[in-house]
Amino acid sequence: MPSLLDIRRRVRAVKSTQQITKAMKMVAASKLRRAQERILNARPFAHQMLRVLNGLAGRIDSSMHPLLADPAVRTGRTLIFVITADKGLCGSFNTNIIKTAGNFAVADPDREVALGLVGRKGRDFFSRRGFDVRYEITNLFGDLSFNDAQEIAEVAKQHEDFVLFESLPGAGPAYASRLLVAFGEQRDRYASAAELQKYAGIAPVIERSGKKNWVHWRYQCPKFLRQTFVEWAAQTINKSYWAGEYYRQQREKGCKYQVAVRALAFKWIRILFRCWQTHAPYDESAYLKALKRRGSPLVNPEIVEG
Repeated sequence: MPSLLDIRRRVRAVKSTQQITKAMKMVAASKLRRAQERILNARPFAHQMLRVLNGLAGRIDSSMHPLLADPAVRTGRTLIFVITADKGLCGSFNTNIIKTAGNFAVADPDREVALGLVGRKGRDFFSRRGFDVRYEITNLFGDLSFNDAQEIAEVAKQHEDFVLFESLPGAGPAYASRLLVAFGEQRDRYASAAELQKYAGIAPVIERSGKKNWVHWRYQCPKFLRQTFVEWAAQTINKSYWAGEYYRQQREKGCKYQVAVRALAFKWIRILFRCWQTHAPYDESAYLKALKRRGSPLVNPEIVEG
């Protein structure tokens, strides 16, 4: 049985470890806060740059630059980007990502898979297990630059479904890549557009108790996925005729900006789901004609005929 002196020594050792752990926690929280501030400060600049580039692309000849031309449909292996941290001390973050990516890679024996590895933890795990690694980079987030994002976007264009999302109004290379990841390539993943709307947190939740009912947004959902749909829907307000009309109608009804944009994202998901299932790129003129046939108030007949 340990003596009282031994117990006191152990208590002092535990307290010393607690102080070190607390200091590490404060440092991690400080780094996280600075990273969040940098992202929030850069967001207005990124949105404005995307508007400028989209406006420029619509006003000049696409043959002037290869990035403005419509990309050809490519076939080949399924490319999976696995983005992990370079270090530990982040709970189950790396473990969950590696486990999910590994399960997806081996789920279908007939599917050929290639990997793009971002982060040291993911690289160390998959590079030792015989996977086809097409791209790898470490310490990306320590000194992130536009060239790094451009390099990843170029690799993402190799996916055969990329053309479906690149053709969307206001998408551009950034949102096209995010929407590609949001939908994936498993066509049986979602049974309907409503299932995706609920999973992404775009569809509201209706609760009832007795004679009362109330509506609120969905709290439990992938936040970045919801942010992808909402941010892209906001970009389509000035790029798509019917989207702009729908947004203005929602605002005239008294809806706040975020509510109106989420409602627009709700409608867009149904359209994207149809295009995704049929492998058909979105066609604005065809959709406007369909709205006209249904007598939708979103369409001005003179605009469609013109």
